[in-house]
Amino acid sequence: MRQLFLVPCKCSKLLPNFSTRPIFFRKKSITFALFFPSTLYPEMDKLKRIYHAIRPFLNKYLITVLVFLVFIVFVDENNVIRRVEYEKKIRELKQDIRHYRKLSEESESKLKKLHSSDAELERVAREDYLMKKPNEDVFIVE
Repeated sequence: MRQLFLVPCKCSKLLPNFSTRPIFFRKKSITFALFFPSTLYPEMDKLKRIYHAIRPFLNKYLITVLVFLVFIVFVDENNVIRRVEYEKKIRELKQDIRHYRKLSEESESKLKKLHSSDAELERVAREDYLMKKPNEDVFIVE
């Protein structure tokens, strides 16, 4: 046979407004119910308001969808965060490819000019590599 004891907290004489729900605990075969004044725990009122605000959304389908989304976004091997990083890296690499192709085309055109004209070859040798003819003196003016 179970016995139920209602035990108000010690401060019930000072604060008479008790919460509506008691706290139950068992010791052996005896169940105790403690009533705490709601003014002692104002955070509990805030938590109750929050709980009642989100209570309609706490169903098994919504929780399942949220767990699935968290798994897809953060946990999975091919998660969304990695995919975004990979896309960024791919864009950077494609930009590098365009840059180096442009440099390659410019170098090929310079090489064709050098092979086609001796005057161009001499100009590049004098300006870029500071080469000179045996009877000349080179002065660098900056």
